[in-house]
Amino acid sequence: MAIQASMDIYLNEKKDGTYTYDAIFRLLKDTGWGNRESSLYTVLMPNDQDDFNWIDFSEDEQKVINILKIKQELNEVGGIELIFDNSSIGINLLLYPECRISVIFSINRKVIMEQITDANWYFEKLILSLENKYFIESFEFTQTM
Repeated sequence: MAIQASMDIYLNEKKDGTYTYDAIFRLLKDTGWGNRESSLYTVLMPNDQDDFNWIDFSEDEQKVINILKIKQELNEVGGIELIFDNSSIGINLLLYPECRISVIFSINRKVIMEQITDANWYFEKLILSLENKYFIESFEFTQTM
């Protein structure tokens, strides 16, 4: 049976401005999260009607930022796959208009034991990065077996 693990993070705007998808992406890029295989990005494209059809494309970072901006302007869920610091550990990051972020630990999930997700590792790599720029109202970690 597959194990699913995720974290929902609820923000209360930015400490020095407003919540934007591209600002979250840039912040995570600055703290070690990036694309995989040199220039390959996986994102949710605009006007996908929340079908969550992840699309791979080889473009520059500015194209990703533009896609995220369009998704937010359309009031759609933004999404991008990110890998941590040249490791094999990755996430699917979903950005919601109402200052909510869902992080799905879907790529080589970091574990402490065979089936137990290392929630502390993700906390350090995500929550601590976000709290420097955003007020975090709450977060919730979930794992189902």
